[in-house]
Amino acid sequence: MVGKLIYLTNTRPNISYAVGVVNKYMATPQKPHMEAVKKIFKYLCRTIDFGLMFISIGKFKLEGFINANWACDINTKKSTVRYAFQLSGSIIIWSKN
Repeated sequence: MVGKLIYLTNTRPNISYAVGVVNKYMATPQKPHMEAVKKIFKYLCRTIDFGLMFISIGKFKLEGFINANWACDINTKKSTVRYAFQLSGSIIIWSKN
C-alpha cells in the first residue's frame, strides 16, 4: 500500500510528507502506521479531483550538472556534491552546499 502511495506522490505532492513518514516505519510496521495509511487513502478519496497535470507544449530540454569532490576536506575527509538541473534554460533545482 505504501508503494502505491509513493507512486502517487508524483502527481499528488501534497501527500509526500505523510507518505515519507509512514514509509520510514515499513520495516517494522505497527497498528498506528496502518491507521495512518488508511487516513491517507481516505484523504485521497475525498480529493480525487486534485492533482498535477503535465502537458507537453513543445520540446523540453532537461540538463543536469554535477560537481563532486571526494574527501576534499583535509580535516574531516568529507565529500561535497553540488548539482543543478535546468529545464529549457531555467534552473529548477540546485544544491546549496
